[in-house]
Amino acid sequence: MSVNEAIRTKSQISRTREASAMGKLSVATRKNRELTERLGESVKHATITAVKNATGKEYKFNL
Repeated sequence: MSVNEAIRTKSQISRTREASAMGKLSVATRKNRELTERLGESVKHATITAVKNATGKEYKFNL
């Protein structure tokens, strides 16, 4: 194996590892966002408890 081939191989391995790490990070980020919304800490929605804590007012929820 020549020096140039070794450099190309090393570079390819590095790019593959980086792509794999970014893919795993993306999955973890999506899961984190989903769990955050489930816990009521979403930027889109607020739970009654979160609004109560922020405003100090009592809210009733009836189905």
